[in-house]
Amino acid sequence: MVNTELDELIVRLIAGVDLFRHLDRQAIVDILRGASRAVFKAGEIVFEEGAEGHSLYVPVRGSFEVFRQQNGNRVQLAKISPGGHFGEIALLGARRRTASVKALENSLAIRFSRQSLDTQPAVASLLYRNMACMLAERLIKADEEIMFHHRTDARTTSAEPAPVITPPPRRIG
Repeated sequence: MVNTELDELIVRLIAGVDLFRHLDRQAIVDILRGASRAVFKAGEIVFEEGAEGHSLYVPVRGSFEVFRQQNGNRVQLAKISPGGHFGEIALLGARRRTASVKALENSLAIRFSRQSLDTQPAVASLLYRNMACMLAERLIKADEEIMFHHRTDARTTSAEPAPVITPPPRRIG
């Protein structure tokens, strides 16, 4: 993607993405050489849940919706703008896509394929470590959210104690 005249704006943008934390400028330039531009029109599907995944995307312009279908309803999981990324789960686990992604507006992203990452093992290991750390943070947040809902549900569904019925006083004598 990057030729002899480096697109400095893209290098700076990528350097600001958490995923590329701890990568020096040269490593970013090297990894961009194997990347490609991906242009999407508003409403265009980038990939669908269940499809094979071989790439991760970093938005440069525009925004994307990450969603899943549940019981016939679309459930938005995230909105990704420049500075974020999507598609890393399939890349990490060599598995199918866990969600669908759609461009919300005319958008540009940088596509990093597994194949291009694997040609640079030192840089790829840093990226994969960063991905693992970010996914661990998401898992912790999801666990906290589950526990919050569990506590809330337990309070609203717990049986109220049965009212104490006091018999009328008895008269003796």
